[in-house]
Amino acid sequence: MRRALAFLTPIGGARPPTPDALAWFGPIGALIGLALGAVWWGAAHLWPPAVAAAVVVAADLAVTGLLHLDGLVDAADGLLPHLSRKQRLAVMRQPDAGAFGVGVAIAVLLLRWAALASVRPAPLLLAALWCLSRAAMAVTAARLPYARAGGGLASAFLTGPGTGAGTGTGVGTGTGAGTGTGAGTETGTGTGSDGDFGTRDGSEAGTGTMSGADSGTGTGSDADVGARTGSGAGTDTGVVSNASHRRHPAAVAWGRFLVMVAAAAALGASWSLPAGPVAVAVAALAFAAVVWLAMRRVGGFTGDVLGAAGLVAESVGLITAVARW
Repeated sequence: MRRALAFLTPIGGARPPTPDALAWFGPIGALIGLALGAVWWGAAHLWPPAVAAAVVVAADLAVTGLLHLDGLVDAADGLLPHLSRKQRLAVMRQPDAGAFGVGVAIAVLLLRWAALASVRPAPLLLAALWCLSRAAMAVTAARLPYARAGGGLASAFLTGPGTGAGTGTGVGTGTGAGTGTGAGTETGTGTGSDGDFGTRDGSEAGTGTMSGADSGTGTGSDADVGARTGSGAGTDTGVVSNASHRRHPAAVAWGRFLVMVAAAAALGASWSLPAGPVAVAVAALAFAAVVWLAMRRVGGFTGDVLGAAGLVAESVGLITAVARW
């Protein structure tokens, strides 16, 4: 939970994210929504609705450390223009903001402010939408491919930190009751890191001791079979992984997501029927639309895509909720 809180908010200090943190995204999103709802309720008792709405928008930016807004700007600059896949990913890594990003960010912030200003404080509505958006981020990170080959901030959710121990097979030579050459097995340990990814395919040098029985063909006039014990160096081509930091199975990831969607719908229904559940459903569709665009244009998700999809989903959900039902 602390890792998820540290990733989604400035609270908790810097902690490297792991796949286990994804299970807490939905609950933490609901807590963030309730906290913003409390700010909304308090601000509404002090200022007119327009000012109170602006306070909530500002509080949301503060509690997320502007991380999602930055993702929205970068994703808009990378996904919307006519660029190649390589150029899109390069643009999304640039620290500056382009016209697409600035325009989309202004539109989203204005829509959020207008929606909040047009309805009475509704903490349960914010809890529902923020829960849905974070749960959708979690299932996207758990099940869809990461777009960057070299990794990035959100890629750590795929496999966790990049250090672990592994086993491999090696080929060695030895002598027995006669002279022969055979294949044995070797167990070695290795530590590797490739940046954000916690698992990797590759080769590493390991040394160890091996023993076993093998059949050898002797040199000379006769062939004999002997047992040998020897030691040698081998090369393994195994995968170094940390067993506690593996991707969650599809059933687990989707199961958690559906539970969070049901919880978000229940929170929305507690606020208003049918507006609450419908807003949650439309927000889920908006999130899926952003992820679909990213899959089409860069072949996967990035941290920027997750932040952008979350903000778009929440904003569309708010607009839907305040419609004239």
